[in-house]
Amino acid sequence: MPGTYGILNEQGQNCYPGIFPKGRVPLQSIFMTEALLSEHGKEITSEIYRIAVDKLSLEQIEAIIAIVAKSNNLSIRLVRLSFDQLGFIPIKICFIATLGTDQLIPQDDVNLSELETVTIDPTDGLGIK
Repeated sequence: MPGTYGILNEQGQNCYPGIFPKGRVPLQSIFMTEALLSEHGKEITSEIYRIAVDKLSLEQIEAIIAIVAKSNNLSIRLVRLSFDQLGFIPIKICFIATLGTDQLIPQDDVNLSELETVTIDPTDGLGIK
């Protein structure tokens, strides 16, 4: 599955157990954004990545919705509706260890068989541990 992705760290793997094969989360972009999220009844601003819903199976989507609903004491219907309205599923950046992509723009003189996946640490140089 070519595209941009994040690799879950230990905290992310504990939060989303067994949902993402090898901890690989398909993302719409490597760029983070801020979003207003409901967490335990409070609205907080969090830095997030946007999960690429079109790259997930229905089972993965339903599992994520169930986890978010349960951990925030919300109805599954409300969480599903919120994600549908957003057009993506947010995932906090604190759950992602590294970012990568296997989408490369071919150049005329580049041999694609020699290219490898690029991995980026999103916290590199930001002083975040």
